[in-house]
Amino acid sequence: MELFTDVHIWQVFVVIGLILAISEIFIPGFVMLPLGLGFLIASAFVEFTDSYAMRFLILAASELIVLGIFMKYVRPRFVGKETYKSNADSMIGKTASVIQEINPENPGYVKLYGDEWKAISKDDSSIAIGKKVEILEIDGIKVIVKEIKH
Repeated sequence: MELFTDVHIWQVFVVIGLILAISEIFIPGFVMLPLGLGFLIASAFVEFTDSYAMRFLILAASELIVLGIFMKYVRPRFVGKETYKSNADSMIGKTASVIQEINPENPGYVKLYGDEWKAISKDDSSIAIGKKVEILEIDGIKVIVKEIKH
């Protein structure tokens, strides 16, 4: 007994496309939706050929086009460009406390979010313990800071 004798490849593509598009709700990231749309678009064209190689090429082309459009135009509008910062990059612009004096001869240490970082002054000035500094940039394992003057 054959269950799927009347099922066409376009119908399979539609079902896969809908499953992928709906799964975007549960797996966010703007990947599942464009994959699903690629299957739905390919479903409109795959019945025009009997060649499985050609059907695969149609699917691949529609996936690449839709993913390209989504990644270039749609995803940045919703996700933004500055969303993915490393832990170190997210420190830039934050205020830290000096826990060991910073002077031109020896780097000191600052504390931010419970972590201690080796620090040097941007303008080679001395900064006393307890002062607040702004983190300007990161140089390897050191942070470059400037004192916040009140």
